[in-house]
Amino acid sequence: RNIIVSYIEDVNRYLVKLGLSPKMNLNIPEELMGYAGRKIWYCTMGELCAKREYPIFLKPNGKAKEFIAGVLTTPSTYDYLETLDPNLLVMTSEVVEFVSEYRGYVYDRKLQGLYWYLGDFTVFPDPTVIEQAISDYKSQPAGYSIDFGVTKDGRTLLIECNDGFSLGNYGLSNSKYQKLLTKRWLEMVK
Repeated sequence: RNIIVSYIEDVNRYLVKLGLSPKMNLNIPEELMGYAGRKIWYCTMGELCAKREYPIFLKPNGKAKEFIAGVLTTPSTYDYLETLDPNLLVMTSEVVEFVSEYRGYVYDRKLQGLYWYLGDFTVFPDPTVIEQAISDYKSQPAGYSIDFGVTKDGRTLLIECNDGFSLGNYGLSNSKYQKLLTKRWLEMVK
């Protein structure tokens, strides 16, 4: 069998051609909310724009890449967002300042590698927290990433999870990366 490795939008278009549903963002799965360490809520773009809260972190909660995630800090940061569909689902959260961020790669329900991607690489997340989160994620896909960050006060918090297709590789060996992508692809099209 062949697998498709491409941008999220391309993979979702191909899934639709196969008669399957496009995949949605994993973000922070309900089972893992306790690892986030911050208030998180879901709403529509219209509800958010009506409130104009800031600072606030915002990202799509439906199909991935509907807009670029980021922190809204002033009223003017809403100008572009008001052009989006008011029914667009979004995930919002309190802003947390991470001093380092790491991506974990998971398949076979085990952490296969953990790699730094932002901030101070010498500030390492607590691996026991990551391992426990993986264990607690009962509905996890066959392959995915789990991103954790460390705060100024030393807490290891979940940033987000990403589905195991169209997934950036920050250092996982080629053979493990191929296994992760293949396991998730076969699960999606079975």
